[in-house]
Amino acid sequence: MKADFEFDKYITEALTEEPGFFLPADFADKMTEKIRRRHSLRESLKEYSVYAALFLGLAIFVCGFLLFINKDNLSQLQAFVAGNLTEIILLVFIANFILFADKVLLRILFTFKQR
Repeated sequence: MKADFEFDKYITEALTEEPGFFLPADFADKMTEKIRRRHSLRESLKEYSVYAALFLGLAIFVCGFLLFINKDNLSQLQAFVAGNLTEIILLVFIANFILFADKVLLRILFTFKQR
């Protein structure tokens, strides 16, 4: 019982004193905006990952289908890929960059532009 009285005394004393720090008036707004931006970035990266995985799976499916169709003529398909390897890599890189810019970078840009 005496311990409860002492705790009540400490709580009353703590509530009557001024705190040693001050929060700005827009602290809650700033924290909410920071959390919203962080969540938006995570969602954008998650959406980009889903699209990239979908396109990768589609590319694997198409390559598997082409290999299945051209079983006996595999050297012609291999010669095509070997002859155009630079163009294929460049096309994949550009498509990946466009997807990343659309799903992540533009959203970040518009988020900072609103500030």
